[in-house]
Amino acid sequence: MNEFERGTRTQRRQRQQEEELRQAKKRRFLLFTGAGLLLGLAILMVAVLTAPRTPTADVPPAGPSGGSIVAQWGVTAEGRTLGESSAPVTIDLWEDFQCPACKSWGDSQLPAVIAQDVASGNARIVFNDFAFLGPDSERAARAAWAAEQQGFFWDYYATLYANQGAENSGVYSESRLIEMARLTGLNEDRFREDLNSDAAKQAVANSNDQAQQTGVNSTPTVVINGQNLSAASAEQIHDVVLQLSSAP
Repeated sequence: MNEFERGTRTQRRQRQQEEELRQAKKRRFLLFTGAGLLLGLAILMVAVLTAPRTPTADVPPAGPSGGSIVAQWGVTAEGRTLGESSAPVTIDLWEDFQCPACKSWGDSQLPAVIAQDVASGNARIVFNDFAFLGPDSERAARAAWAAEQQGFFWDYYATLYANQGAENSGVYSESRLIEMARLTGLNEDRFREDLNSDAAKQAVANSNDQAQQTGVNSTPTVVINGQNLSAASAEQIHDVVLQLSSAP
């Protein structure tokens, strides 16, 4: 074998060794990547299975429990007003039915406000729509207006919050809103007609305009005799109500 042939054979062996090294690295990379993907999928599956479930458009809505919410509160109601019209203090609530903070405030603070200030005759509560989070907000506000036409505003208010889900997920689709009306005891045909009426759309638009004119830019917002207290606690509200109701 001459020198040229030996050199050529040596080069072939080197190229073969280099190719075997590249293939070995490729196999290790694919093995590592595959294991990583499997681990990622396993973590994702655990997250999905353990994630808290919220109502969606595919889940039947829950109905009110324990009868009329107004009867449970033990106060009078007229439309979207709780308490006596002669009360010296007016507490305006500005809320969006999709707003999680509004639901939380209603669960934790509203009962105490009613017990301390409305039941005593010192204040009345007036609910106002500020439907700004999207299409589901506007539909829910129209649905609450439709329920009000049949004298069921506050019961429907409670039903809407009981079925609150992810924003604009379809949880307040028309079909679900109608089912909530049925569960709340409303006449479905009249509810459907009022829900889609121009009057309902105009009422929601007017309320949104009034919110902006009042300086409301978030929910929940509490306004007491024109004084903006944002998301005040029940005790803060009680202090202000006592001051205003005892003022000469």
